[in-house]
Amino acid sequence: MGVRGELFSARVKSKNDRRTYFFNVKENRNNDVFVTVVESKKTGEGEVFDRHQVVVFEEDLRLFRKGLDTVLEYLDGREGGGGNRSRRDDRGHHGGADASRKKQTKLRRRKPDESGSDAD
Repeated sequence: MGVRGELFSARVKSKNDRRTYFFNVKENRNNDVFVTVVESKKTGEGEVFDRHQVVVFEEDLRLFRKGLDTVLEYLDGREGGGGNRSRRDDRGHHGGADASRKKQTKLRRRKPDESGSDAD
């Protein structure tokens, strides 16, 4: 085991160098494997950073990935190629009126008797 149970780590810097994302694979004392996704963001001048962390346990990682893939597919399919626009419709939802009519993907946890394969 690595530092504080760390098994693997990857770092991604944003284009403007104001944010860095860390993807850390860790193992706790009970041998549970989990991933932490950490955003570290510069706040103002100097070396002051604001950090936010999400923890996803191994049993939920494939569902997490499906959710992220669904979001990326939506962004890739948007008119204009997924720029930095942020539009809200009259109900306060992002993506305009068309987004509310699109089929929503529902993610669910697999039951223990279901196959663990990703072949969909």
